Amino acid sequence: MKKALYISIAAFVLVIMGLGLADIVIAIRSGTFWYPNRESKNRIEKSRAITLPSADADPAMEDMAISKSCLTNPPPAQKKPGQSAEKDSESKPAASAQAALPARPRTPFRVLIDAGHIKEEPDEEKGIVPEYVLTYKTSKYLLELLKNDGRFSAEISRGPERYDWRVLGSERIYEGYIRGILKEFNPLDKRSAWVGGTERTNLYGLRYYALSHGFDCVLSVHYDKVVRRSERSRSKGFHVLVSPCNREYPRSLAFAMSLKSSMQKKYRINPLIYYNDLRIFPRERRAGIDPVRLKTLGISVRSVMVLGDIYEYQYFRRIGGFPFKDIPSVLVECGFVHERQFASDEGVKAVARQLYEGIASWYEKEHPQMNIGSKAQPGEPKIDTRDLR
Repeated sequence: MKKALYISIAAFVLVIMGLGLADIVIAIRSGTFWYPNRESKNRIEKSRAITLPSADADPAMEDMAISKSCLTNPPPAQKKPGQSAEKDSESKPAASAQAALPARPRTPFRVLIDAGHIKEEPDEEKGIVPEYVLTYKTSKYLLELLKNDGRFSAEISRGPERYDWRVLGSERIYEGYIRGILKEFNPLDKRSAWVGGTERTNLYGLRYYALSHGFDCVLSVHYDKVVRRSERSRSKGFHVLVSPCNREYPRSLAFAMSLKSSMQKKYRINPLIYYNDLRIFPRERRAGIDPVRLKTLGISVRSVMVLGDIYEYQYFRRIGGFPFKDIPSVLVECGFVHERQFASDEGVKAVARQLYEGIASWYEKEHPQMNIGSKAQPGEPKIDTRDLR
């Protein structure tokens, strides 16, 4: 009797919360848990539109169904009862005039900051701050600068050592896609040795988290590293990476140029920039790109996972198309970890300030109609440095 009563009460609570069995399965598979608030409910409803891949299925044949409601325009407003045809005709010129205006962006402009790398490097050198620490500190200062500017909303991809649970949840949701992409890898590609297997799936999960959660751009923050001490004297400066496989490459390049211009005000361009041979990219993705000229400007053309790489492009082309709307994505190598200027908090804050100004400048060029009135002035970021040690 008591068992039946408990079951009835549990069923009633689930009905009241609007949570079905499918939601529980999706929440567990995506690494999330149910909290009775609107944000969590929206996250579960978005996940419900995706068919989770089977672990035994062939990754090449897995194609998750994306809800058509995410791709269609909102329905037109219905005419109110009793509205005259005369009023209706008067409203049409106003509607056409509004359509002629430049599209106003969704405010605030959403930026996902990727603090490059996680704590898994055993060969940390004494006296030099590890890259994962530098990228996290820089990203935290940049996050505060963007939050203090009312035009922006920003998130950071990870904590001091590991990726955020939301990134890991997207990695699980899109595991079918990721396994399919990894099968496209060329075993002779040196990048396979540079990036470990766990970090590979993390980076793809990060990319699909950004694409599926309404971000407007991705900025991945990194620092270069030189193992040989004899080469460090000539290893200084920054450069910016873009990928032709990103379906918003022209906007990504404009984003990269804005960051380059801002960084160049305080730092030199790294003369030892590496870029990919354009022949590795499909013909339709390399038209009009001059990597040698871009190198002189501090821009490196590369196939990079977090920006959209060649293996991702090949996989989705083979299975019938990219299921997301791509967004501008850029990676910045802010300097070298052995440079003394980055050993202090003031030096890291200066880098974050230049990155912020590059983002703001690009935003203003993309959305000139939003620059009417006074420009937001971000204050000095106040950060609890206990989690940056």
